[in-house]
Amino acid sequence: SDPPVPRTPTQLAFVPPLMASTTAVKTFAAPSLPPSIFPQLTILGQASADAQDLKAPITSPELFTADKAVRERQELHVLEVDGEVVGYAKTGFKDLWFYNPTDQKAGLQSHPSTPCLLDIFVFSQRSGLGRVLFSRVLESSGVEAGRWAYDRPSFRLPGFLRKGWGLEEGEKQSNGFMVFGEFFED
Repeated sequence: SDPPVPRTPTQLAFVPPLMASTTAVKTFAAPSLPPSIFPQLTILGQASADAQDLKAPITSPELFTADKAVRERQELHVLEVDGEVVGYAKTGFKDLWFYNPTDQKAGLQSHPSTPCLLDIFVFSQRSGLGRVLFSRVLESSGVEAGRWAYDRPSFRLPGFLRKGWGLEEGEKQSNGFMVFGEFFED
């Protein structure tokens, strides 16, 4: 049978998420991504870019299947509601440098293989689906939310992390990532 025709962001915004009978998160490691997800990921990636006022999407089937995604051990966590793809979180590991504001003598510190949230988007905002998605990401990684680096966070992300995981006062770094005090704790 033919794959389902992807809905537009406007159509997806009307999916009643809390009334859904089935919510699932499927995880794919780069470069493995089923072609059936390509149309929805293209729409979601563009919607994410639009929401963040970016010139181009930072998540797409082409980017996720590229060599860089493999090197960074990227994973795509796809949120489905009643079989419909309505959101995703893209994670990976990067070798980064951070400045710890509580230890000024240390200067920049190297943090190899830092777990990073590279992009996250859910069509139905304020529905609880973002929390379901990111909770699953944290659970599968075994890494607490305060120990992640967040790549170029939108203005909404700090509030989302504060409300869902009690993270306060993220520190924006010169490399564009945001980290929290817990990140530097041993």
